[in-house]
Order: sequence, then C-alpha cells, then structure tokens
Amino acid sequence: MLLRICILFGSVIRSSRMSLPRRRSPRRRGFVTGWLSNIDALEVRTLLSATVGDHDHGLKEFLDSDFQLNSISLTQPGQLLSSPKAGDPFLIAEQFLESQIATLGLSAGELDFRVGSSSVSEQSGTTHIYLQQTLNGLDILNAVANVSVAKSGAIVSAGSSFVATAGGSASAVSAISATQALESFVTKLGIGVPKTVTSTFFAAHRVPANVLQHGESDVYLLSASEITRNPIPAEPVLIPTKDGLEPGWRLNVQMDDGSHWFDAGVSSVDGDVLSISDWVSDARYNVFAAPKESPSDGGRTNQLNPQNAVASPFGWHDTNGVVGAEFTTTSGNNVSAYTDTDANNIPDTGSAPDGTAALLFNFPLDLAQAPSTYRAAAVTNLFYANNFIHDVMRHHGFNEASGNFQVTNYSGVGTGGDAVNAEAQDGAGTNNANFATPPDGTSPRMQMFNWTLTTPARDGDLDNGIIYHE
Repeated sequence: MLLRICILFGSVIRSSRMSLPRRRSPRRRGFVTGWLSNIDALEVRTLLSATVGDHDHGLKEFLDSDFQLNSISLTQPGQLLSSPKAGDPFLIAEQFLESQIATLGLSAGELDFRVGSSSVSEQSGTTHIYLQQTLNGLDILNAVANVSVAKSGAIVSAGSSFVATAGGSASAVSAISATQALESFVTKLGIGVPKTVTSTFFAAHRVPANVLQHGESDVYLLSASEITRNPIPAEPVLIPTKDGLEPGWRLNVQMDDGSHWFDAGVSSVDGDVLSISDWVSDARYNVFAAPKESPSDGGRTNQLNPQNAVASPFGWHDTNGVVGAEFTTTSGNNVSAYTDTDANNIPDTGSAPDGTAALLFNFPLDLAQAPSTYRAAAVTNLFYANNFIHDVMRHHGFNEASGNFQVTNYSGVGTGGDAVNAEAQDGAGTNNANFATPPDGTSPRMQMFNWTLTTPARDGDLDNGIIYHE
C-alpha cells in the first residue's frame, strides 16, 4: 500500500476579474497579443474567428473562403510595449493606439470604437480593455481590439482585427428583414426553413437581461421552435467583405443539443450569408483514458469532448458559465494542471500545455525516455484524469452543494474559487503522491511525483489509479 501524506498548504495566489463601467470615446482605433509573466499571467484570449464568403457560393466554399479580417500583431518578448505613464488607463490605451495608426494600416480620424468590456486583475492591477469598432453608430462585425494597461500605465499587450473604413458611409438598410435573414441562414446550412418565425422588437435599453446582446443597437428577438428552443437575437451590424462594408444582421443561433452555437452575419441587402463562426469547439486529449489505470493497460487514445454535460456543462476549459473556452491550456473550472519541478508550489513557466484554439492536446510520449522528455503529455493526462474523476463523482453526491472543486459553481450553490491545483512531476519528493484539501473556497493542491524504482523513472501523472486515489 502506498503511503499518501496530505499537507495543508498556505494561501494560493490567483487572479480574478472585476467588471468596470462601460464608457465611450470618440475617434478610437485598434492592436496584439502577448504577456509578461512578471506583470500579469494573462488569460489566453483568441479573437473570434470569422470567414466571409462570396455571393452565391455554397456552404463549403463559403467556409473555405480566403477572406479574413486583418489581424495585426506586435510582440516584444520580455518587454513592455510602452513606458509607464500616469493617468486613466482608458485614455492611455487610446493614446497608445493613436500612436500606432501607421503600423495598423489605418488613417487618422477614420474610426470610432466603443468599450465592449473591461476588467482589472486583482493580482497585478492590470486593466484589460476590449474594444468594438463602430461606424455610424453600428458595430462592425468581428472587428475587435484589446489593450492591457499595467498599474504603472505601461502597455502590457494589445491586439486588433480592426478594418479600414476611410470613405465608408454604410448604414443599416431593411430590404431583408431579420426574419428573412434567419430563413436565409438556415437554408444555407441545410437546417431547414421553419414554418413559423415570430419577431419581437426591443429598443436597445429594453433588451431582456437574459438575451445575449453584443452591441448597443436595437434588437429583434426571433422565435423558431422548429430550429431551436433558444431565443435568436438579430442585431443590425456592418459586415466586412472583400468589397468593403455591407449592412446586415448579426444572428446568434444556439442549437438545442449543444452541438453548435452560430454567430452569423447575413446581408440585409440581398440575404446572402457573409460570415459565420461557431462558438462550440471540440476538445481532444491523447491520454490513458478510463477505464485504463496506467500504461500497463494499453496505449493512449484520443478522447473527443469527454466532459460530462451535467458535471461540466461548458466543457473543461470554461470558468464563466458562457459557451466558449476561457483557456486553451490545461486550465479550467475544475483543475489547473502544470509542472512544479522546482517544488516551489508555483507553476513552472509555460508548463501548462497549449492546445491552441482548436483545443487539441496531442503531445509525444516515449516511456523509454526520462519523464522530463514528455512533460506536456504527462500534464495533459493529469488534467484529463482530474476532470474525469470530478465529473464521475458529481453523479455520486460530490456536487457543488457538497463542496466539490470548481472555480465557478454554475448552480450558485456552495462556494467556488477552489479548482484543483494539480502539480505534475513535482520536485518535492519521489515514489509517492499527496493531496491537500483545505476548506471549501480554497484551492486544494495535488502533488504527483516521479517514481525512481525503475530505469528510466516512471511518471505518476500517467497512473490514473494514483490520481483517482488522491
């Protein structure tokens, strides 16, 4: 019988987000991604991808279109993007973007944007600002920028998919109604045209709180029960195309079975589907999947979306209860997995493998080599096993009310803020493992060690039996 010793650890350092009031500012523009670990462990963010098709193309050609929004990036590894500066972080962000107009391929005074959202890191005081490009009071679909301003006023990172609009005068037109736009969209996707669609108009300030609204425009709320039981917001926008901006409708269509959550742009001139994105992404993990206990029971297999719909309804990389992953690394609502080879209870830099926006966690593993050669594969298996046992135990009574380990308790019952910190190849020991479980609301810590009883050593992170036991 292996000896397991539970050690109670001190406070866990983590960042949280705090909403700031929305604000508007005239004549603003856009900018990159990047992060400096000594400033703030920035959450991985990906601009919403979109493809835009030519008129009269079929769906495959539409999805394969080579038209992309102009995403421009600037990186200065290990450096800030600007010097510290006193003042309002929103004004600092605006002034920085103004200084980068030439780099962004934009013209002075040609663009406006509104603040879509913002947050402040409790850990570092960094203000993260997300900006939506506008023209003539309408949002430009998928034209988004982000700027992170450190507490010192220095720019930590920035990114942009803004588009040039010099001479643009596009405005909303209503040749195609919101209902007709929905009918065109579902026909394009082969979903089938509903027999009945009802439409309810809401002025911007009267949109119900439970209805997803992207901008500050009036919204039509469509109901089409033959397609989905969820309400379908339709909002007037401007859609970038190869020939410039075209007025259209932004539709948000969430399928009942969770297989797709479409964000689409449909022309209000002729009803053509010009843009489509799917907020549902498939996650794949190459792991020793249950019921395998260890490599002795067979090789790894690719597990597609293995999360349980009840225990982890938004997947394993969510923390906010809204469809779409907040992390592309081995972090999420139930567990944060990484290596701690120097045994300081802090994640080794870059040790949480990145599955990219595709959430593909497939890393090399050669058991004939030392564990140090396959750390990404080991952390992936540790992440999988912790999430798997979380979901299983949810159905056996270890739920949110009972104090299970989660960042966010989606039911609102119990205390959140306590996902498992799972430390792979921990340097604090060998031939063992331990799991510290403080009171509800504080993150537990799992330490997994290498086993030196063989040559080469074996990694406990690949032994699901040990992980489940802890």
